[in-house]
Amino acid sequence: MSNVSSTGIRNLRSNSLYSILSMALTTLSMVASLKLLLLFSDEEIYGLWSLTVGTLAFSRLGDISGSGSLARFVAREAESPNLQHTYIDTVLVFTLVFYCLLLLAVVTPLWWFLSSQIPLELHDLGRNLLYISTLILILNVMGVSQMSAVDGLHESDTRSKIQIISACVFLGCCYPLIKTSGVYGYASSIAIQHGLNLILSRFLLSKRIAGLYLLPTSFSKAKLKEITMFGLKIQGQSLAGLFYDPLAKILVNSYAGLSAVAVYDIAYKLASYTQLVLVAACNPLLPILSEFTQINKKDKKIFFYAYTRTFVRNSALPIAVISLMVPIASVLFFEEIKADFITCTLFFLLAWYTSALVNLSSIYAQSEGHLKWNILGALSISIFVIPMIWLSAEYLSPAYAGVGTAFAIFCGSIVLASGNSAYFDLNFREAFLRKKTYAFLFLSYTVIVGQIGFWL
Repeated sequence: MSNVSSTGIRNLRSNSLYSILSMALTTLSMVASLKLLLLFSDEEIYGLWSLTVGTLAFSRLGDISGSGSLARFVAREAESPNLQHTYIDTVLVFTLVFYCLLLLAVVTPLWWFLSSQIPLELHDLGRNLLYISTLILILNVMGVSQMSAVDGLHESDTRSKIQIISACVFLGCCYPLIKTSGVYGYASSIAIQHGLNLILSRFLLSKRIAGLYLLPTSFSKAKLKEITMFGLKIQGQSLAGLFYDPLAKILVNSYAGLSAVAVYDIAYKLASYTQLVLVAACNPLLPILSEFTQINKKDKKIFFYAYTRTFVRNSALPIAVISLMVPIASVLFFEEIKADFITCTLFFLLAWYTSALVNLSSIYAQSEGHLKWNILGALSISIFVIPMIWLSAEYLSPAYAGVGTAFAIFCGSIVLASGNSAYFDLNFREAFLRKKTYAFLFLSYTVIVGQIGFWL
């Protein structure tokens, strides 16, 4: 194999390990914080918070900042610290200004909509949570941009350490703040976590890149144009996450109320965070594949297939074991065995594990700069989510309306994988069906589907 990306490949194991540890700790802190919120509040209040955040997510439909794609540009300009500095500062400045203006424009219309979805006695609380959520969103997007830049330096392990620190601080804040202030304390803890991610990642970049300081000092219209053009492509891919989830919460609320939204959201988060833990090992992959693109595409595919097989073998057994622990999660959160929660969580685990496998071809497409099928796959989820939720509510039960989202995610994953496979001539038989990799896949899917049949 060529000497391309020797630093990135050499650090891949370390970067992947720290990414997994980071996401595992983030998931554990999420589980603990939700339990605390349910302990000191109730399902309806949590459902209101979830619906509020989901409603605000619609504002991100206009995001063209490309904040999450900085890794690609920073890795590409590895030999030019000045250009890295310019890209990073340009994105940070633009993201701050853009989101402040965007949220000023949409927060009032979003409140009009949200107020029509919740009981009158919760209006004051809902309005306050919406305003707090706008601050959290700005801190989150700015932090994501700077951590993406850290990934571009092939220091995903350091970025993961930052997330580990912020997750620990978040968890330390949750108990006293939630105990004294309820859902306001929960929101404040999240704001502290995102703010810490932003500050620490920016501090690290200032130490690694010559001429870059804690506060941005550079801005380039030319680089902004390049970033936003790529950001438009990324945004198309992101439409699913920005559209189908809040839409699903609105539909679940209309079928079964805020308590059902809470059950749906916890099930969704448990499964999606599990997927994030699994794909965390893939976070360092994009900069490496991006460098392969410029030098040796044959070696790139060999590396990609080998990495995919390793990922399957390392992820199949954990996802099967986690699925067996879902009833324990039901007792932890609700102090009872809730069949609707368990079934929804298992469906989401099945859908998100499929998405995790497909995510590898999505990363390959990003490294090539061709996102057509990533976008179409994402849009497919948004297209399928309404009919799938309706079918689940009508033919299973209103309590199972959220299961339709899992079906939509699965359909979108199939569209994305099929399109990328054909366009880039990726041999999925080579990736998934060699060296007994198929046996691991069969095991994981059989265990999850078997449990769905039992609980449904």
